[in-house]
Formats: sequence, C-alpha cells, structure tokens
Amino acid sequence: MKNHWTLTNKIQDGFFEMSFKKKKKDPAYNFSDRTPAWVRSAIWYEIFPERFYPGKKFTPSLQQLYPASRNIEGWKISRWTGDWYQPEEWEKQHFENQFYRSVHARYYGGDLPGIEKKIPYLKELGINALYLTPIFYGISSHKYDAVCHHHIDPFFGPDPEKDLHSLQKANESDDPDTWIWTEADKYFLYLVKKLHNNDMRIIIDGVFNHTGRHFFAFRDILKKGKKSPYRNWYNITRWDKNLPDGFEYQGWAGTRLLPEFLQVNDTLAYGPEKYVKNIVKRWTAPPCDPEAGVDGWRLDVADCLPLSFWQKFRQWVRCCNPEAYITAEIVEPAPHCFQTSTFDALMNYPFGYISRAFFLEKKLSSAETLSRLEGLYDLYPWSVALSMQNIYSSHDTPRLATQIVNSDTPASSWDSLFFPSKLQNNPDYSVRAPVKKEKMVHRLMLLLQFSMMGAPFIYYGEEAGMWGANDPDCRKPMLWNEWNYDREIHHPFHLNRPPDTPSFDHELYNFYKRLIHIRKNTSALQDGTFQPAGKTSSKVLDFFRSNKEQTIRIVINACSNNHIFTVPDNRDYQPLLFLYPDVHIDGKRLYLPPQTGEYFLIR
Repeated sequence: MKNHWTLTNKIQDGFFEMSFKKKKKDPAYNFSDRTPAWVRSAIWYEIFPERFYPGKKFTPSLQQLYPASRNIEGWKISRWTGDWYQPEEWEKQHFENQFYRSVHARYYGGDLPGIEKKIPYLKELGINALYLTPIFYGISSHKYDAVCHHHIDPFFGPDPEKDLHSLQKANESDDPDTWIWTEADKYFLYLVKKLHNNDMRIIIDGVFNHTGRHFFAFRDILKKGKKSPYRNWYNITRWDKNLPDGFEYQGWAGTRLLPEFLQVNDTLAYGPEKYVKNIVKRWTAPPCDPEAGVDGWRLDVADCLPLSFWQKFRQWVRCCNPEAYITAEIVEPAPHCFQTSTFDALMNYPFGYISRAFFLEKKLSSAETLSRLEGLYDLYPWSVALSMQNIYSSHDTPRLATQIVNSDTPASSWDSLFFPSKLQNNPDYSVRAPVKKEKMVHRLMLLLQFSMMGAPFIYYGEEAGMWGANDPDCRKPMLWNEWNYDREIHHPFHLNRPPDTPSFDHELYNFYKRLIHIRKNTSALQDGTFQPAGKTSSKVLDFFRSNKEQTIRIVINACSNNHIFTVPDNRDYQPLLFLYPDVHIDGKRLYLPPQTGEYFLIR
C-alpha cells in the first residue's frame, strides 16, 4: 500500500475512474499509526434506536406524552409487527391515506432499555462495536432535528414523564453549569458501562451542522428576535418583522425544519462552537462517571463544516479519551480530509459502489474491481485504510437485500443509490422479499465485505434478512425471532406486489455469525496488506490479505460455472469458512462451484 496520493479525477460514468500523482509528505499530517488500534478488529452494528427493540411497557399515559398524540386525533404507538405499508386509522383520517406523509408521525417505541435487553443477542452474533443514530432530545423518530444535545431523548429513557417534568422545571441555558442529569441521561451512561463490561464499544451520532426548530437556542430567537442572546448562533440572512418568523435563515439542504448554525472564519460561530465543545466533554468524559464515556463519534454531514473546525473537534475528543474513534459521513472519496488531523476514518460508501458495480450492475470485471478497490484504499494513510467502515447499507440507503432485488437499478454512485431507491421518486422500485438466487448474491457480497481492509459495517436487521427501500422504508422495526409478523401485502402507491411474510432468516444469521467469528480471529483480515492474486476469470475475485503472521487467500466465484485453481506444490491451503460444502481441494486442484467462495489460510 502506498501512503501519499492525490485524487485527480474522482467519478466518471457512475463509478470510480481514479488516477494518482505521488506527492511529498505533508508535514502538517502525522502519517504514523494514529487511529485507535481497537477499530481494526471492530464489527460495526448500526442501531436506529426507535426501531430496534421496545424495552418498556406502553401505557395510555405514556402514549399521551408523545408530541404526535397532541396534534393527531386517535394517534397511538404503531404496532411493531404490522404490515409496514398498511396505514392505521389515524393515518387514514389525518393524512388522507398518504403513506409518505403519515409514516413520519409514526413511533414504534424502541429505546435504550430495549438495546440493553438485546445485548446478549448482539454478543452472540459477535458484535463488538455499536453506532447509534442520534439519541439526543429531538421531536422526530430519527432525532436529526435536535431540541438539545445535552440530554438524551426522554422517550429513549426509562421514565419519560419524570424527565419531561424535570426539564420543564430546570432553568437551563447553554451554560453546562445549568444542565441537570435526567433519568434518560443516567440510563445512557449505565448502558455504556454495561456495553463496556460486555467487551463492546459504542459511538454516537454528532449532528453539529444544524438543529431542529425546537432547539433551545432557535426557540429563543423565535421568541425574542434580535434581542435573543443566541441571534448569532444561526445563519440568519434577513430580519423582517413581516415574515412569519420575523427573519429568514439558511436551512440544511434548503430545509426550513433544519436551521444551520452560523459559520465564521472557517469554523462555527463562537456560541455553537463552545456549546459543541461542552457536548463532547459531557458524553466522552462525563463528570459524574468518566469510565462511562462513549468511545467515539460519527459525524453527520461532515463535509458541510470546515476541516479547521473538525481539527478542533478532534483535539477536544482526544483530550477526553485518547482512544476515541472519529468517523465522518462523507459519501465520496475524501483523501483531502487526512492532510491534517481531523477524522480517523470515513463511512466507506465508495467500497459499496465498487462492489455493487461488480456483483449487481456487472459493469466491472474482477480485475477492474480489485484494481478500483486497491486504488480506493491507496488514497488514504495505512492506518486510516484499516479503520474505514465498509458499508453496504444504512439508515440513508435501501437495505442490501432490496439493492440486490433491484439490481437493474444503478447503484454505483451516491446519486444513483440514493434517489432512485426512494419510492417517492420511483414507485416501480421493487419492495418484495429476496428470492433464493438473490440471497446467494447477498452472501457473496458479504464474503468481500468481511475480507477487505477496513471494518465490516452491518445495519441492524441485515443479519435477520430484513428488506426495504430507501428512507423511510429502510427503518422498519427490527425483525425478531420471538415475534410473528403480519404478511406484507400493501403498497404505498397501491401497485401490485407479491405477498411476503417477514420471518427471521436463521441461515443468513448463521452466515453472518460465521464470517464475524473468522474476521475476529484472523489477524491478517484485520491489519494485513491487500494484494490481487493476478489474472483469473472475469467474474472471480481472487486476492490475498497478509501480515507477518498469516497469509489468507480469498476466492469468490460470481460465475455461473465451476472455477478450478491449481494449488502450488509447496503450499498447504486450509479452508477457514466451511460455508459452502461443495468447495473442496482434490490433490492440488481447488474446486470453486458457482456462487460460492472461501477464505484459505496458506501454510
């Protein structure tokens, strides 16, 4: 692997056309092993808390506390096991049966006690690193519209009624000396400590580019106008008392629901910057229990904020915890981010683009695929490449099973993955369950994901066989083995679809579990070099991962025909996975049937 490159041509024809020019080492960047070592052995599992597991009982009094219950007659918590596209009575009446309006008012009741109850499930699967989408107080189910960052959402905690009452009485401001600790706050710290006791790390979502309109500082501006002490926190473009709010402001991506913080001199304005610094301290090294601090941050829309701000952010985090991990949501290659000390790694969406171009769109040969993967990782310092989060799906994409079902829809760039996979944009996008041949492709893609540089990243429920189009359909309630689910027969636009009955996919779960076990117990897959093996069939991936202790050969046959390798006379090939019984070695010939793969330890 080469350490210092410049990307000169980023994207062409929907996937990567990379050319590189070697450059001198930037003295401002420390190319030593600077990322936390624990990340290389991480098995990431993303949880969307509101849809993972409900840990507390729902009484009528609890349901009445939800904001939606005060605005929508007949509103109630949605049934966890119901048909996703079937509207409830309150949806039909209040939203005139328009699914993509009513779905955003749904709550299913997932919470932090639910995550705690499922720690044994996560541990059995082999997960050792969690990423939670926003858990701070917010109005929506997704919480990207924060009310504040210094409190965990009361509905994620054990006693929402008590917390809401406490917050109403508290006279809080942006000064951390005024902040109380709610039951939800304390429960989160308890959960972090319990995860640590179970050998799991946890990172949380930092949304520092924008807030919701209910954010305490923005509410104060709405109330006091120019007299608000927070008037310089936001990007207010015009004051006019004749406007509905009395002013105009910049919202993220033009969305008025998400007002953006003001940026000044290549960083956040003084007020929000100081607030974020205090947030980092509160959750990375909480004063009431420093051992219960989070293990890092995932930074939302990180490319919307200046790198100079992220340099400061890194210093704040590292001062609290030198082993904390910082990963950024940037959906394209971004080597420029590592010319100064900012992030440890990125959510590696480009890995998924290349993989889909090979397995689904069939645009790339195996040689081109491996070359592009090698070029992608060569963009970054060695320690960064080993710390990337290799991702196929998330709360912002269709689920992997649904990407495969819709393999005729291009998905080898962010735009082609994101926009056509929303049914609001493309009603013909298929919402059915995968069939057997598609499940085989799913498994092949996992063989690549779990054998590449960087850590594998699993979106909750992928291991259970969940399917779903892009947001919000990728955010269905988790599929649990102990519950029976309704048949899915509805379609949001009343189009024909085959009926499907969601059920926990034990075979797929065991496939994930085996891959996780091998990944965690094979050092070369965690920190080894990456080297294509040479010429082979156009649809067979063949490469090595090697470190000082081990050499692993990975072979993945995406052909419809058998593939036969000749094993060198002086080497012993020991299979590791045993996931495909028909893969075998006869003498010095290795037989790889269609749609199979194996990892071999070479001795």
